[in-house]
Amino acid sequence: MQLNWQKVVVEKPATAINPAFAIVFGSYAHGSARKNRVLGISLFQVTERFLLAGEIVQSCNVDVDLIDKKTVDTSERYGR
Repeated sequence: MQLNWQKVVVEKPATAINPAFAIVFGSYAHGSARKNRVLGISLFQVTERFLLAGEIVQSCNVDVDLIDKKTVDTSERYGR
């Protein structure tokens, strides 16, 4: 993995899809990544679905994961 992975995680998505924000998860987020580990990144865009999830959070006072199954990346599940 490149030493400047943090810079790449910020710059590449910003120029490609301009997400509202990104979250790094897993071993890279914890600072314990070893060679050949997967870099987990979740990108969020402000969409109707995102706004709807926010309304549900406010109304129900509970965290919400609202996923569009048509756009979920299945590469991890079915191979690359």
